[in-house]
Formats: sequence, C-alpha cells, structure tokens
Amino acid sequence: MTRQLSKIRPTRRFLVYGAAILLGVFAVLEGARHLILGLPEDFFLWHLFFLAGITLLMGALFLPMGLTRQVLVCGSGILFLSFTVLQAVQYLGFGLSSELMLWHQLYVAGFALLLLGPLGWFLRFRVLRPIARLTEANRRVYTHIDGPHSRIPIDSQRKIGLIARERRPHLTNAVVGDAFISDQAWARREGMVAFAGYPLVTEGRLVGVVGMFARQALADFTLDALASVSEGIALGIERKRAGEALRESQAQYRDLFENVPIGIYRTTEDGRVLIANPALVHMLGYASFEELARRNLEEEGFEPDYPRDQFKELLERTGEVRGLESAWKRRDNTVLFVRENAKAVRGTDGGILYYEGTVEDITERRQAEEERALLGLAVEQATESIVITDPKGTIVYVNPAFEKVTGYSRVEVIGQNPRILKSGRQGAAFYRRMWEALTRGEVWSGHFANRRKDGSLYEEEAIISPVRDAAGKVINYVAVKRDVTQEVALEARLRQAQKMEAIGTLAGGIAHDFNNLLTPILGNADLMALDAPDALRPCIEDVKTAALRAAGLVRQLLLFSRQNPSAPQPIQIAPIVKETARLLRQSIDRRIEVNVQVPDDMWRVEADATEIQQVVMNLCVNARDAIQDCLEGRVEKPGHRVDRSFHIAIKADQVFIDQAYSERHPDARAGAFVRLRVSDDGTGMDEGTQRRIFDPFFTTKGLGRGTGLGLATVYGIVEQRHGWIEVRSVLGEGSLFSVYLPRCEGEAGVEGDGVPAEPIRGGTETVLVVDDEESSCVLAERVLQQYGYAVMLARDGMEALRVYARASDQVDLVLLDLNMSVLSGWEVLQRLRALGARVPVLLCSGYVTEGAGEEFKKIGAAGFISKPYTMDRLALAVRRALDGRVRP
Repeated sequence: MTRQLSKIRPTRRFLVYGAAILLGVFAVLEGARHLILGLPEDFFLWHLFFLAGITLLMGALFLPMGLTRQVLVCGSGILFLSFTVLQAVQYLGFGLSSELMLWHQLYVAGFALLLLGPLGWFLRFRVLRPIARLTEANRRVYTHIDGPHSRIPIDSQRKIGLIARERRPHLTNAVVGDAFISDQAWARREGMVAFAGYPLVTEGRLVGVVGMFARQALADFTLDALASVSEGIALGIERKRAGEALRESQAQYRDLFENVPIGIYRTTEDGRVLIANPALVHMLGYASFEELARRNLEEEGFEPDYPRDQFKELLERTGEVRGLESAWKRRDNTVLFVRENAKAVRGTDGGILYYEGTVEDITERRQAEEERALLGLAVEQATESIVITDPKGTIVYVNPAFEKVTGYSRVEVIGQNPRILKSGRQGAAFYRRMWEALTRGEVWSGHFANRRKDGSLYEEEAIISPVRDAAGKVINYVAVKRDVTQEVALEARLRQAQKMEAIGTLAGGIAHDFNNLLTPILGNADLMALDAPDALRPCIEDVKTAALRAAGLVRQLLLFSRQNPSAPQPIQIAPIVKETARLLRQSIDRRIEVNVQVPDDMWRVEADATEIQQVVMNLCVNARDAIQDCLEGRVEKPGHRVDRSFHIAIKADQVFIDQAYSERHPDARAGAFVRLRVSDDGTGMDEGTQRRIFDPFFTTKGLGRGTGLGLATVYGIVEQRHGWIEVRSVLGEGSLFSVYLPRCEGEAGVEGDGVPAEPIRGGTETVLVVDDEESSCVLAERVLQQYGYAVMLARDGMEALRVYARASDQVDLVLLDLNMSVLSGWEVLQRLRALGARVPVLLCSGYVTEGAGEEFKKIGAAGFISKPYTMDRLALAVRRALDGRVRP
C-alpha cells in the first residue's frame, strides 16, 4: 500500500494521509465519548468496526486491480452492510429518532456505493441500490408521525397482519391490485411495485413485523436478507421495550417512594441512614433527609427498650424481620411507636451490605389500644357488676364482679337473658316500664331485687345505658350495677333502731307516770290486805296480780327499748337455758316435744341471768304459739297429721365468725360468739311477717293472745349485749331463731342477788319522803308508819330542801323520787351534798336509765328502789339504807 501511495501526487497523498489521520482522531474521540456517556461496550466496538471498514476501503481505493483489492473491497462492503443493520438495532434499542437512524443508514450506504469489483457491483446494483431507494422512499413516507401511515393496523386484511398471524415471511412484486395492500391509491402514487415482510420473533414471542416496499421487483433472496437481520431488529425492539418498561418502573417506584405514607429506609448495620423517603423524614420530625442522615439511629434513634440486639440477630439468622413493634425517638425526643419490617441485603461474598425496611406509624393505634386495655382493666377490676347485652337483651359480656355477686360464672350467663336473676319480688309492670324507657333510647336507673345462683336474694342499684354505633343505631345495652344489699340492710337496721329509739323514748316517757299510778294501787292493796276480811282477800289479790302484770309489761317495754337498768356479769348460759326449758315443759301442750342440746362447758357471756331467761322463754313461747296454731287447726300445715307430735329444739354452740361472713350479714361482726338456736316445725312466716317480727306491739296472734312485746324484748336484750339475731323461716315449714352473744373472758358470776332471806324489821327513825305525786307520798307515809317510822312529807324538791334545812337534825333518811317537775331528785341530792349533808338518801323512780344507779352511788346515794313497789319491798329497802347497806 505504501508503494501505491508513493505513485500518487503529493496533493492526493496529503488528502489520503489527512483522511487516515482524521479517521484515527475520530476513532479516539468516539471512544472517549462512549466512555463518558456510559454507552454500552458493543456500541463503541461497532463504531470501531465501522472505522476499520473505512480504513480497508481507503486502502482498496489506491491498490491496483487484482485479488487483494477485490478482497479488501468485499470485506469493506460486508462490514458496511453488517454495520448498517446493527446500527439500526442500536438506534431502536436506545429509542433514538427514526429520522436520525435513517440518515445514518444513508451515510453508511453512500460508502457502500463506492465499492469496486464484481462483489461491489453486485452489492451496489443488486442489494444496496434497492435498499437505498427503499430507505429513501420510506424516509419520505413513514417518518412523519402525523402522516397517514404513522400507525399501521395489524389485522388479517393487511400484509402486516397476515405476516403476524401466520408468523411467516411474505413477498409480492404486484403491490398494485394486491387485496392485502389496503392503500392502493398511495401505492399507485408512489409507484410501488414490490413488498417484502418478515415476522420479528424473539424467544418464541412475536414483537413486530419488518416490511419494505420497492418501486421495482424484489428477488427472492430479499427475504433471506430480511431473515438475516430480523433477529437483531427483534432484539432491538425488545430491548427498547425493556428499557421503556424499566424507565416506567423506575418512575413508578420513585413516585411510590416519594409519596407512600409508610416510611422506607436503608441503613448500615451500625445505624447510619443511607436512604429515607419523605414519609420517614416527616414521621421522625426532621426538615430534610440531609438532617436525618446526620443522625445515627442506633445511637440516638430508639427508645431504651428497643430490642436492637434481637433485631440484628434475627436479620443475621433469617435475613428478615416481620411485624416488629417497637418504640423509636423523634427529633424532639418524643416516643414514636412503629411496626417495622426489614431485610438484610447481602453482597456476593455473603456479608451484609445494608438493611432495608419499612416503618408504619402505629402511635395512635397503640394509644387507642392502651386506652382500650386500660378501659378493659377498669371494667374487669371494677367492684360494680357490668353487664353488656345485645339489643334483644341477650348477655354478651359480664365482668368478674358480676360473677362474685351473683354466683354465676361467665360461661353460664353468656347467651342468657338477665331474667335468670329475677326474684319475683318485682312485677311485670316494673320490667315493662324499664324496657319502654330503653327502647326509647333513654338511660334507665333503678333498683333491682334479684336472686343469686344459690337462691339467696340481693339488692342492687343499676344504671342501664344504650350503646349506639356511628349511625346512631342502638347496638348494645350496658348495665352498671352496684350491690347494695348491705346498705339496704343497714338502712333497714337504722330505721329499726330509730323506730326502737322512738318507741323507747316514748316508753321511758310513760314508764314513770305509769309506775307512779301502779305504786299506790299495789301498795294500798298490801295495806288493805292487813285488815281486810277473808271475803275481800281474793279481790285484793286480784288487784295485786293485775298491778304486778302491768308492772311487768312496763319492764318488758323498757327492756326492749334498752333503757331498763340491769347488772350484767360473766355467766354460763347452760344452767339458765336448761332451767327455763324445764319450766317450759310444764306449761305447754304434751304433744310438743322440747329437745335441749346445750353443753355445760360453754363460753361465758356478759349478761344478766334474768335477761337470758327472758330471751329463751320468749323465743320458746313464740315457737309454742306457732305450733299451737297447727294443733288447734287455726293454720293447716301441708303433709302433717294432727296426731303427730311437734318439736321445739333448743341448741347452743360456740362459733367463730370470719370477715367474709360478717360482710354477707350486715348485723354480724367477726369474732368468737356463743350461738343460741331455737327452732320449731310450726307454721313458719312469710317475708312480710319476717320484716316486722321485732316491731313492738306487732303480733300475728289473735286478740288477747299476745302483747307484741316478746320478740321486741328479745331484740332489745340482744342488742344491749352487743349481739344480733338471725331468722330463717319458711311458710308452712317452721322457723329458726339464732342468737349470737359475744364471748366473755371473765370469771362466771353468781346467779341471783346473793342476799339471804331475812325478816322485815321496822324502826323509829324519821324518814323525809319527797315525791311530787300525792298518792305516792301518802302511800309511803302509810307504809312507813305501819312499820313504826316517823314521816315528814315534801311535795317537790324545793320544799324538800326547806324541810331538811329546818329539821336536819331530826331526819335520819330521805326517800327521794328522781322524776319531779320543780326540782329533780338528782338536783336535790347534789344540793344536799353541796350543803354538807351526810344523811342517807334512798332513791326511787318509775323510770331510770341504765347506769344511773352507779352515778347515784358515786355521789352518796344509799340505794335505789323502783316503782311500783310493794309494802314489804319498801320497808326492806328503808331498813337496809338506815343500817348502812348501799344495795337496795
């Protein structure tokens, strides 16, 4: 080639060398451009391939005709033709404009036309020239996007559609008149003669059809030429589509990344933030990603209880973490509760490159859950019963307090109706009014008397509210109920105590006057009996008996009202109970059996022996009367024969009452108690009667068969001794009374007053009688004079002080009534002691409160005698006081 160039003129040689240098420089610049732009390697190599072809062509042009020149020319032509096809594939693959691609093809084809030799002529006139013309024609017709052929429909009525459907090439040299060439007008106008098309298939998928029109007939090898380039074109189309899909996917991912409300991150193992989307940046309270990236999450991004070690260990072991709920820190150090999913991304060496994950803000959900959990705990631990039902009243939830109060378990009541708690004490009208209010959507409040699972009754206050959904429809009812059994019992007990106190006050008020009236009756009857003829003595005894019975009623009334003075001491109840039972057997129907089971070694109780006797006697008399109604046919007892005996059982034992029992029984209290039980199998009582049995003067007996003070007296005595009474009775079956008296640790006292019987002696001393009741004064004067005493009278307290001041050296004893209107006996006694008088004072009254006697003794009273008194009792009390004995 050097020798050939040496024969060329200097100008031509300069041009040839200049062209070679320019091509070399172009090759270098082209390579640099590809490297800078980052285009694929094969694109760059094919450009070098093209430049190599130019170099071969330049050498061929200056060689003499011969085999070497022909080889170079043919090689250049093959390179140019191959480059043309591959260049088209590249442009299609990278989405460059079709016009630029076509001009590039013309540029390459122009060099091909310069080829010499037989192959060059063949390529020039048999291949390249038709292709160039076709290309030029297509360029003019198909490169206008808005032109009539910018989009060619693919259907079976057109060549393109036929080729696509059959997936085989087609060639025709008779375009005009071909039924599959739809635009015949265009074919005639452009002078089109031939058409060739080839399906573009890659990996078994049809991606397009390549076709060409020509103004001259095409040879059969045209299809071979199309076949040789179809694979490359199909690959280019597929790459173009893949590139577009990738760009679209990247755009969608970027849009998702930027706009998704869930935080997305990529961090290093040690917590440095590499990527974070706006949602995470905002979630953590930062103004920008750059500000967040300056923070290390592992060092300051998590709450102390965040399980970071567990998180990393799980990622190392399994490669992912799903649904981890934890606490992060915001920029302002407030807590952010999140639900986190993450995975570890590893490199080719298996090492972890970074963590990728998503973060969902669950702070509001967590707070709502905590609120619901707190509400749930409050409901579960509430002392009030809480019941939730559906709109039809079916129970769907009850809390533990409900189980404790009713005795029903949750499993037993779910699906049931609250009517299982009905006691029958509230009628249908009550429940109808309740449901009318609830169905109107109102809140109902009221009081229930319900029945527990064990059959016992309990009281509860309830508020029932409708629960509505967002649309305002009632979907549930919730009832909050408070067990007020104890409160109701305490209220009843308070009312009873207030009633007792009122009656007691009334009893105390009338006792003095009543006893003042009885005193002269009883005393004068004794005086009359001294000189009365035998015919009148029975009448006098009847008067005395009636007066004593009246006095006994007054004492019972005062006992019931707990205002009668007594002298309690530690006693054993066994001998008292047994003696009372013995007396009872002698006075009741023989068909009634009295059974006594009282151990002798019972605990002691602090009481008065007379009180215990009265308690036992009154309970047994009440039992006797209940049985007597059955025996006499006043009340029929189902299933009982008249000829069969009845029973009264008297039992006593020792019990310990625990706190749980005292909580269930308002009157009870914890401790050690002696329990006395009296039961019978008589008529029994209904609930209404049981609520009133301790009311004074209440009785179910007929006229003249009872005073109504028996059980009231028992109640008063037991209350006075700090005990209580429990009653169980079933109508038609009988009754059981249980009396609880607290255990006393003291030594047992001696029953009775300890005073031996003694003859009643009179005297000659002077007694000052002070009483504002004229009849009492006169009676005392007559009785004392009967026994030889001198008597001075004073009708009130002021007169008594004047008489004593005038005749203090004569007065040996003052008989002083306590309840006087002008100046009370208490005040008279105090004034006498203030004056220094040491005269003995014997107090008397028809009514005195408990404990008053001890107070009297403290200020020097010689004794006390209660009204009404008999002649003998008065004489004995006066003699003892004069003899210096302080006990009346």
